[in-house]
Amino acid sequence: PASSSASGDRPLYGSRMSQGPGARDVTARARAWRHGMHAAVCDVLEPWAHGTVARATRYESYWDLNVVRVEDDDPSMTVEELIAFSDDALAGLAHRRIDVEDIGAGERMRADFEARGWQTLRLVYMRHEAPPPPGPQVAVEQVAYDAVDGLRVAWHHEDFPGQDPTSYI
Repeated sequence: PASSSASGDRPLYGSRMSQGPGARDVTARARAWRHGMHAAVCDVLEPWAHGTVARATRYESYWDLNVVRVEDDDPSMTVEELIAFSDDALAGLAHRRIDVEDIGAGERMRADFEARGWQTLRLVYMRHEAPPPPGPQVAVEQVAYDAVDGLRVAWHHEDFPGQDPTSYI
């Protein structure tokens, strides 16, 4: 499979997940898949003391692509400090998003975020481990993110008629 974008400088979305079903650490694989999506689309990936700040400056209102990732299992920061950091890291955006990758760390912070008016959610990645069911072979071609822009716009209009997706997709 291809491992870089059309410009050759970033991996294609999902390319880090192609380790096969024998990979030992499925948590690490799920995180690598998410990080690979950011690497493929975001033009800013800035390491910080407890993770990475991902920014896609072309898609400022796309929350998934403009995020502070907390990758440590114990960031040793208060929620107030983390919010202040995200305010600086995501300055100029209309939203703030902080993804805490470690379940325990996220659960420890949840109530404090909610007390400050933040919406919280648990994001679950599911892994299918069985071989595919019998059926016709379907060719799949991995392409750069921008190659399917028209498709994303069409899907957006199906779900949100009349809403301008310009800054989102």
